[in-house]
Amino acid sequence: MIDDLISLKQKFENIKKKGWVESLRNGTTGIGYTFETLIGKEEESFPIPDYRTIEIKTRYKNSKENIGLLNVTPDGDYLYPLKRLYDAYGFPSKSDPNYKVFYAAMGVIPKYAGKQYRFKLFVDRKNNLIRVIAIDKIGNMINTDVSWSFKLLEEKLKLKLKYLAFIKAECHYEFGKQYFYYYDIKFYMLKSFKVFLELIEKNIIKTTFMIGSYKTGPKKGEMNSHGVRFDIAEEDLDKLFIFVC
Repeated sequence: MIDDLISLKQKFENIKKKGWVESLRNGTTGIGYTFETLIGKEEESFPIPDYRTIEIKTRYKNSKENIGLLNVTPDGDYLYPLKRLYDAYGFPSKSDPNYKVFYAAMGVIPKYAGKQYRFKLFVDRKNNLIRVIAIDKIGNMINTDVSWSFKLLEEKLKLKLKYLAFIKAECHYEFGKQYFYYYDIKFYMLKSFKVFLELIEKNIIKTTFMIGSYKTGPKKGEMNSHGVRFDIAEEDLDKLFIFVC
């Protein structure tokens, strides 16, 4: 890891010396895509670290959004768990009520998604599962049969996030084009899966479900999943990771 850290740090310093660099992609993913392209990384979707053994997270200066740690589909006892949630608990989209969605941010404290149900995470240590629980309007708790096994999450966490580089950038627009100045990098090491579970139980790590519907094309009206992400606030990074340098 030390060699990887030194190598990435040097690449970062070279990019920092460039000053403002034009975004290589429009939209919110431009900040990460541009940096990774500048260090020579090709875009892929494999669940492995971005640079050798190190996962890279890029962030706008003064951003208040949570940091996405992992994108992990539940692996419970049933096939197509996200479709089960979408079919049973999906609700009309605010932007177009003709289409159903299941957009939900949830932790161990119940929170509404739509108008009919609240949802929460439950760390089931007896069965080594993190479960999604629905709660109806009269307080009945319903096991949705959607869950992640500890085994799956531990494997994903240790593979993807054993080491983390957290990079911050300023942003400005000029003649309709977006530019970034990558000015800070910090390196972290994961504490443990045990700590990960404890932070879920403390409502510090949460999940975001991003399930929509296709609005055009041959799949119009069908489920369109963008996955499930485990999130943490920037100020809580040191609860999950050890600062290295």
